[in-house]
Amino acid sequence: MHFVLRCLARLTMTSSAVDIPKTVGALLVGGLFASVLFGFSNLQALFYFRSYQDDPLRLKLLVAFVWVMDTIHIGFLWGGLWFYLITSDGMPAAIDQIPTVLMVVIFTNTVIGVCKDCFFGYRVFMLSKRNWCLTTLIVILLCLRLVSAILTSNKMSVLITLTFAAPAGMDAFTTGALVYLLRQHRLEHGRLNHILDRLLLYGVETASFTFCGSITTALCWLLMKDNFIFAGVFCCMGKFYTNMLFAR
Repeated sequence: MHFVLRCLARLTMTSSAVDIPKTVGALLVGGLFASVLFGFSNLQALFYFRSYQDDPLRLKLLVAFVWVMDTIHIGFLWGGLWFYLITSDGMPAAIDQIPTVLMVVIFTNTVIGVCKDCFFGYRVFMLSKRNWCLTTLIVILLCLRLVSAILTSNKMSVLITLTFAAPAGMDAFTTGALVYLLRQHRLEHGRLNHILDRLLLYGVETASFTFCGSITTALCWLLMKDNFIFAGVFCCMGKFYTNMLFAR
């Protein structure tokens, strides 16, 4: 996911042309929102380990791994903000520099997103009674998402918008599949309708956050290429993925 670093690097400007509120300020606001979402994910993880002690070990390990990656993500995100605001003393010239800690933010963001996609892909596979055609389509979409990111990092900047928007398509498809499958089970198990209704509600609500976040990032990239607002939104995407995963 070095493409985001390339995106930031393209904003090389003279010191007099730098708009601090829309560059470092946008990253700071993104960091603050990401911190709030990190607090929610901590509560969700604690609730999960206290309430679902009988879950399979592999699921507990997944939750623990995602929580660790989420913690690393927020730590290095604030490390990047420290570089811009403290180490560089808020100087406009620092905008031209990309701190190494932001590479870790981008990496953890990608890892959490992939874990979320794999988890929901597996749920679709099980709920569809091992429907390989539907699951294969999800795997293809996931591979396209990863390939677009790799190609973008190798100078194909025309794919940057696709890379930002791809998670939205992935979320829309997997959520739609889960909603359809849960509605099928709702008809088969009438006494569990209230539980399935809650699952449907949680599914739509949590997916809407990641969908809107991805679309907003892509639109900010397309329409506001002279600032870091798209990067501020992108900073929160890893937290959206974590909260979406823990909410299920």
